[in-house]
Amino acid sequence: MVGGRTTKSRRESDIAFLARYFSIDMQTYLRQLSARLYDSDSAIRRGRKRRMERMVELVNPPPDARIIDLGGTIYNWELLDHKYRVTLVNLPDGHIQRADDSRYRFVEADGCDLKHLFDDHSFDMVFSNSTIEHVGDAARQQSFADEVRRLGPAFWSKPQAAAVR
Repeated sequence: MVGGRTTKSRRESDIAFLARYFSIDMQTYLRQLSARLYDSDSAIRRGRKRRMERMVELVNPPPDARIIDLGGTIYNWELLDHKYRVTLVNLPDGHIQRADDSRYRFVEADGCDLKHLFDDHSFDMVFSNSTIEHVGDAARQQSFADEVRRLGPAFWSKPQAAAVR
């Protein structure tokens, strides 16, 4: 403190300390909150389960359907009692998923360009839950939509409408 005022470097140091403290504390809080929101009796889990059941009702994939999930996790699929063969595609260095369940296959790739990995109509159904709005600008969103149509004859997509360009 100089002349009753906090010096700039001291103020910056205090701000940096608070940012680190609250960042770590906030991360811990968000992890705990997320775990509670998705626990077995949460409204979010029940809502997602209803959405997945509605998808099955409307799309009616065969019991052993080959499904590609662009940008998803096994969380939604574990809400269903199913025998689908689900390929989950996510960006490299993103959320790494593993499961000791032969129904799931994990692929690290860009959902906007999968031609080098999958032929046209390689799947019975394409699933995408709030992914398209995260792939980038309008050109990338168009590429993503083109891949969805190319990969299978049926698709389920739930974009956040306000976020799609």
